[in-house]
Amino acid sequence: MISLQKQTEMKQKRSVPRIPSHGLAGNYKELLGGPAQFYSKAAWQSGGIARFRIYHRDCYAVAHPDLLHEILVTGQKKYVKGEVYRNVSVVIGNGLVTTEGKTWANARKIIQPGFHKKAIAHLIETIHAACEQTFQRWESNPQNYRDFVPESQVITQQVISETLLGTTLAEMQGAKFAKILKDSQQLLTKKNWSLFKTPFSWPTPLNRKLLANRHLIDTFFAKQIEKRCDFGIGKKGDLLDLMLLAHAQASEPTISLEQILNEMLTLFAAGYETTSSAISWTLYYLCQHPTVEAKVRAEIDSVLGQRQATWADLENLTFTECALKEALRLAPPLHTIMRTNLEAEELGGYRIPKGSLLMLSLYGVHRSPEHWQNPEDYRPERFSPTASQPIYQRAFIPFSNGGRRCMGAMFAMVESKLVIANLIQKFRFSPKPYTEVTVSPSSSFSPDQLQIAFDPR
Repeated sequence: MISLQKQTEMKQKRSVPRIPSHGLAGNYKELLGGPAQFYSKAAWQSGGIARFRIYHRDCYAVAHPDLLHEILVTGQKKYVKGEVYRNVSVVIGNGLVTTEGKTWANARKIIQPGFHKKAIAHLIETIHAACEQTFQRWESNPQNYRDFVPESQVITQQVISETLLGTTLAEMQGAKFAKILKDSQQLLTKKNWSLFKTPFSWPTPLNRKLLANRHLIDTFFAKQIEKRCDFGIGKKGDLLDLMLLAHAQASEPTISLEQILNEMLTLFAAGYETTSSAISWTLYYLCQHPTVEAKVRAEIDSVLGQRQATWADLENLTFTECALKEALRLAPPLHTIMRTNLEAEELGGYRIPKGSLLMLSLYGVHRSPEHWQNPEDYRPERFSPTASQPIYQRAFIPFSNGGRRCMGAMFAMVESKLVIANLIQKFRFSPKPYTEVTVSPSSSFSPDQLQIAFDPR
């Protein structure tokens, strides 16, 4: 219970500035026009935090690095993921991304070893093989321009499926999963911001489609669990083995078979899409900035020549990493994360009522004019160890921050660097002229398509 003294103090605090809204829908139209841009601009107007309205509900856009640090790090026990993430679990499973408390802590403890440095190092050959398989397919089916977004997803799906299941997906199966997940994300965005929020048990067309999509993926992963149990647990050493061993060996299992299925879906969805987005945006910015591309190419040629990169080579690809980080700054895979406060709180000197929905804009923090010089420009050198102006670390959090920071961050960075290195070694690339890059409104910030010409070197 919140004390009477604190209640009195909270009433004396200022209300968060409200941005203008329009009619019954409030700011719904601006939100659908581009959620990443809307949250960041709304917050910047008021020094890092602003109040907006969707229909009858007040929400809060937050885009100041110190305020995000307060929510995600120093005061993280005061906030939960809340209602929106419960809805997200219908799409990506009720796993590490959406769970709270003991369920989350137990699962993270079990899965964490699969993302340690030693485990990631063993996957380098898998990443090279996934790239080579894709390049061979390109060679056998030449095209003037390719949409690189689904191509990058093929690569990252092969890597995460090997990590998770110890095997690779058929290409058509992976493409089907990608379409299902993208469609479901867009449907869920509509549901989360609709005026009438019907329970998932109600047979509306949107609910039926979401649940049917989830059933298709659940069926696939349930069969994988069944096959593994028949094959023998502990023989492959992948993430599925880690979870099944924890289930089988404990006198009181810390993770159920249902939870394992949820974690598999979560790890698959997060493991391929976020990395694919990082790779795609990096390639996009390299295409748009030939001078930067030439510098990345010169570094990779100098360090690697034509041989495949090893773990030891990664630390020498310093400017390549700068180029990747700058792409992650401008286009974080998740543009916004959400939190709900358990009690009335003070944030930035403002009063935040209990149970408020806070939209924490990573996109806005990464482009904050207060913390980045020329924030809209693609300048990888700002991440150089010798840069004249050091990075304000709180203003660069592409994988979130605090106890809920993505544990696959190192995995994503290593995989992205290796895929970029493979692309540079094999091809010269150029964007298709006069094509606009768009991003569909959803929780992720991935380009809808990137038409690129890949010419063998």
